[in-house]
Amino acid sequence: MSGIGSSAFENARWRAQDALWLDHSNLSTLDVEWLEPIRRLTVWAVKMPAGLLASLPNLESLDFRGGSGTDAAFVEGCAGLRSLSINQVRGLSDLSHLTSLTHLRALDLFGLPQVTHFPSLEPLGELSTASIGSMRGLTGISGLLAAPSLTDLRLLKRVGVSLADARAIRDKTSIERFEWMAEDVPKNCGLPPVASSTNGSQTFVLQIF
Repeated sequence: MSGIGSSAFENARWRAQDALWLDHSNLSTLDVEWLEPIRRLTVWAVKMPAGLLASLPNLESLDFRGGSGTDAAFVEGCAGLRSLSINQVRGLSDLSHLTSLTHLRALDLFGLPQVTHFPSLEPLGELSTASIGSMRGLTGISGLLAAPSLTDLRLLKRVGVSLADARAIRDKTSIERFEWMAEDVPKNCGLPPVASSTNGSQTFVLQIF
């Protein structure tokens, strides 16, 4: 089988027959054959050629961590993705490739301070859950709120949210639950604090029935 014996194959940590954790490795097209059965993939600081993930026909869940890059082109062509997490990719500022993931149901973004805005996620008609954390460069989340079926929204730590966003969250009929958990939630965000910890952190919770 192609790729067997490669450094990536040797570093692979299998969580199940179709679930893999891979860190600090280099993938090549020779690795595609042994990766084909994978449905759930976590990569940490892994280098790969463009389009490699799109060649994995069963990939449904991707957790992409570390490394560097300016955009999320690594998800281009991953039409079967249902869950996507992008965590602390240095230099990443462009999320426009997310708009092609029309079957995505869950999105988790954390530690991407150079992202300033979301593209309109209106094409993501199945997206129901989003968790956004430590993204202080954002000027707003209106593009995210354009996802028509968004029901659960969670913000963690510092996230750039405008007053208009707060009103949009309040008025968006699809949203059933909203949480903001952080030490540095701005006091003028337009949402009332419902809990405070002893260290001054605040949790904002909005439930719509």
